[in-house]
Amino acid sequence: SGKSSQLSLLDRFLSYNKFKIKIIHERDYEPFRSLALSFNKSPKSFYLEDIKNFTKARKEVYRREIFPFVEQIDYFLLDRCFHTSAVYQQGFLSMSEIIRINLEEGIPNMDKSFIFICDPDVSFERLNQRGKVFESLEEIAKRRELYMELARQHPELYLIDTTHKTEDEVFEEVKMGLGN
Repeated sequence: SGKSSQLSLLDRFLSYNKFKIKIIHERDYEPFRSLALSFNKSPKSFYLEDIKNFTKARKEVYRREIFPFVEQIDYFLLDRCFHTSAVYQQGFLSMSEIIRINLEEGIPNMDKSFIFICDPDVSFERLNQRGKVFESLEEIAKRRELYMELARQHPELYLIDTTHKTEDEVFEEVKMGLGN
């Protein structure tokens, strides 16, 4: 749905406007990277211990890459945050339980998070064109519904439907969302 493209556009926009930016891709940092890769190789249901391990790994990334820079950086731009975990790591826990675990562990709730959704058929076709289909159409549709539900429950999540929109049209919505 354009997360990387929008992250790049937002980086350029904020940098041009003289804001100090730091971009964080959780999967680029240890210990989160190794943990995520181990689950990609052997997909399974997520248990409480798994959620806690991901949360601790996330906390370590934040401890090293975000917390020391809070006073110097205007915007931290993350490609994902624990809300993504709440959607993708459901197994034996609900979205609200996964969010609660992250918050209790000291992971800050972001001031603003953008969720990009897309019509499942369009999303599936885009992924197929890039050779990156790792979910069925039904799974994509289910994830979309979960993200929509999550956005209804959390006002800090700004939902943007990217279906049939250009990158620039989506980015205009991102800029509007920054002002809310």
